[in-house]
Amino acid sequence: MTNTTHLPAGPHTRLTIISAASALGAPHPGPAAAAQSLRSNGLTERLSNAGIKAEWADVVRPTQPAADTKDMTARLEASAAFARRLADRLATLDPDAFPLILGGDHAIAAGTWRGIGRRAGGAPGLIWIDAHLDSHTAESTHSGNIHGMPLAALLGEGDRSLVGIPGPRLDPARVCVIGARAWETEEHERLTRLGVRIFDMNEVRERGLPAVFCDALTIVRSNGSQPGFGLSLDVDALDPLAVPAVTCPAAEGIDPRALADVLLTLRTCGDFIAMEITEYRPDLDTDRRSADWVAELACAALGPGSYWLREKERHFGASNYAPLPVVFHRGEGVWLWDVEGRRYLDMMSAYSAVSFGHGHPRLLRALEDQARRLALTSRAFSNDRLPLLLERMCGLFGFERALPVNTGLEAVETALKAARKWAYTVKGVAADKAEIIACDGNFHGRSITIVGLSASEQYRDGFGPFPPGLRRIP
Repeated sequence: MTNTTHLPAGPHTRLTIISAASALGAPHPGPAAAAQSLRSNGLTERLSNAGIKAEWADVVRPTQPAADTKDMTARLEASAAFARRLADRLATLDPDAFPLILGGDHAIAAGTWRGIGRRAGGAPGLIWIDAHLDSHTAESTHSGNIHGMPLAALLGEGDRSLVGIPGPRLDPARVCVIGARAWETEEHERLTRLGVRIFDMNEVRERGLPAVFCDALTIVRSNGSQPGFGLSLDVDALDPLAVPAVTCPAAEGIDPRALADVLLTLRTCGDFIAMEITEYRPDLDTDRRSADWVAELACAALGPGSYWLREKERHFGASNYAPLPVVFHRGEGVWLWDVEGRRYLDMMSAYSAVSFGHGHPRLLRALEDQARRLALTSRAFSNDRLPLLLERMCGLFGFERALPVNTGLEAVETALKAARKWAYTVKGVAADKAEIIACDGNFHGRSITIVGLSASEQYRDGFGPFPPGLRRIP
């Protein structure tokens, strides 16, 4: 029978991806191909597997070629023209859609957040995650690269072509930078003068990324009357040893796993209104590691929260358990993280089944090695691993024989069968007269036989009659 009960929509389940295919502000054209490369390499499927329905909008491309690198005015005008087109596209986006903007170099941000501000009816707060401060002007720049200028322009400083893009200017009191570690004095002084909070990498390392991100959320949400906040991620904020395919790598960056964990908190933020990812270089990503992290970070921030997932489980799942209202996302060692980024000390260990911890590297290597060699055969055949396992188990535990099984329930059922067989064939118990005696308060699983031994009515109710030959004692 089909359950037609309406399911609540997840907070970001209708995602619209805008491809901002521009590298006009960068020293290399590589970032312009990022969005198309991510799409071709399975980003849509990754999002779908995380419960996110994504649709790709039209690609926003530059209408004019890159200008002569020596002509700063022409390059500024070309970048600003693209940013205006991007802002116009975002301002007219369907109001029910959540925009994910994929650059492109970080100069696109000059258009992204003006367009988002127009769409939202006011300047959003903004978390800017970047190895650099991107707060130069044409007068202060050392490199001449326009992707080092967008944050200054969004705050109202710099060349009029960038500053003049239609849309509200950001309020510096609701802007913060996370992960900075490579900047020039002029841009640091500019942001300090304006009052932008900078969480540099030294502070991230000292306090931990979760504490820093919590403070960042407080900053960008400090004015409740303003329409939400966004997040702009330059992937060079990440440690280049893990994510090397970026335009301007800077050593000792943010651990991408740590960032993914804190981005989970955005799933509960109803005032999170847009996300931007920039500076990915597919031409440098020979092993696809960097693309995998881009997809992982998008899924972490935009996936459904625990309420939506629990409702989906209730809607589609057969109800044989009443789990606690926690939805876990991943585990590492003794720690677990839920889908909203909260961390838990795992003192339950799946009723001892994972008492060795989560993701133990030796176990992962063994699992992968065996899966690559031979994943499964039925007991209709022998294989070259089981005899060695049996020998080792018998030697370790002092038994003559062993039978590996999948679950505790299967082990108990097998032990009961063995005991009855022994009673009939060795002890001479009359046929069908052997009894199984269990103590009150037992729990060994949920099969008909096992719940027949239970003293708890919640396990027995509605499942009788139970097999004969079962008896309980205090």
